[in-house]
Amino acid sequence: MLKPLVIVCLALLLGACSFTPHQNIALERNELAKRQLAQSGNLNELDFDGTPLCAAALTNNMEMARYLLDKGAKVNFGNAEGYRSKTALHSAAAVGSIEIAKLLMAHGADLSIRNRENMTPLELARAEGQPAMVELLTRYESALTDWEATKNSNSVTAYQQFLRDHPGSLYEQEAQAQLQTLQAEAQKQAALDAMEAQLPVSVRRDKYMLQLSNYLKQQDYQKALEIFPKLEALPTAIDPSFNYFYGEALLRTNQPQRALEKLYRYVNQQGSGATHYTPALQLINQAESRL
Repeated sequence: MLKPLVIVCLALLLGACSFTPHQNIALERNELAKRQLAQSGNLNELDFDGTPLCAAALTNNMEMARYLLDKGAKVNFGNAEGYRSKTALHSAAAVGSIEIAKLLMAHGADLSIRNRENMTPLELARAEGQPAMVELLTRYESALTDWEATKNSNSVTAYQQFLRDHPGSLYEQEAQAQLQTLQAEAQKQAALDAMEAQLPVSVRRDKYMLQLSNYLKQQDYQKALEIFPKLEALPTAIDPSFNYFYGEALLRTNQPQRALEKLYRYVNQQGSGATHYTPALQLINQAESRL
């Protein structure tokens, strides 16, 4: 006959086993939850209150949040609509789980997703009276917007400005690494430019013309646009077709106003007998239609 204490222990054990992973995560029965998740193989299983990651965020269970993300749980998982539409970041925002929110955002949590009440995590944090979370998400949204602009610019100045504006942001390490890369590249280029400047003007002209010819043949207009200003800066005569090809490259890179300036200059200087007279007029018409 089983002793009463053993019966109680068995009852508790059986009761715990009947709980879902979500419930065990909420109760911080982490080892049991891990075993259940390993057995089911579904880290993103949805219940009435979201995924296991939602449960970890809702109860500020950092151990399980890290475990789930390390195992490959989808940080933004949830149905597109209905009562399962919330994400783990919504759960964290609602209760003020600051550190878990930082962890989720470091793993790519999307601040623009709306839950079943049509709220973003930031809007939900405001509604639930979580000022620290509101500050965190507002700061993150600002950093995210500037980060995307910085990556698009991809310049030393842009990364330096981002680091000044957003110290300690989630992107700080990546920004510093890219800044160092760009600065190293700039130093190499400066050394090359210094050596190139020692060449006779005629040699530099031939070098640039060869580069330009290759880029135009490859239709690499962006690279070609790096060469045109170098040729313009040389104290030597420019090829009669220079402004035609310059204008074409500008138009192909969606700069119609600047393209018109070069193409009109070509037509005015070379006249109707110019080698590329008709194509130049066609490009002018195309450029004007884009203004």
